[in-house]
Amino acid sequence: MVQQVNSIPETEKFQPLFDPYLLQRAQHIYEKCYEIYPKKAEQMQGIAINRETYRGQLIFKEKPILLPWETFIPSEELEIEVSDD
Repeated sequence: MVQQVNSIPETEKFQPLFDPYLLQRAQHIYEKCYEIYPKKAEQMQGIAINRETYRGQLIFKEKPILLPWETFIPSEELEIEVSDD
């Protein structure tokens, strides 16, 4: 008899961890895009960022094709909470 261990929903199994500097650069790109084109920024799926040069490309497709030196950071990771201090 096989006992089932606490199963974790498929969407919660893997929480990707990003290099903090890559994430910071991607958030900066997202912020600039949102300032200039807020409607486009809302449609964006994320940013493909080059791990060597830290340059980013806005991605509007759901499943982007990345180059080996790129990391995809989804838009959910890019939205920064702003506090009213």
